[in-house]
Amino acid sequence: MHSRVIDELFGYHESRGESRKAETWHEWRRLTARNIEKASIATYLASVWPHLKTVEQKREVVINQARPFTFSDDEISALIEQIDSGLRKVRRTLSA
Repeated sequence: MHSRVIDELFGYHESRGESRKAETWHEWRRLTARNIEKASIATYLASVWPHLKTVEQKREVVINQARPFTFSDDEISALIEQIDSGLRKVRRTLSA
């Protein structure tokens, strides 16, 4: 879902005094709570990961895919490590 759509939904509920509904959208947006989406991002990026040569490139593509969610640098670093770790396991399995 696009960030502007989430912003509109949040604003709509806030303007109507529906703070509980607005908070639901705020919570939905937190990457920490989005396990399915994090797994999907990792799976999607695994195919392009070997072509990324620097940590900065990896960070940039992960951040791009993590939007519209809100996230910390630590969450992005953890997702990068998850992808790296997953690919290392695949390589070990294939070379065994």
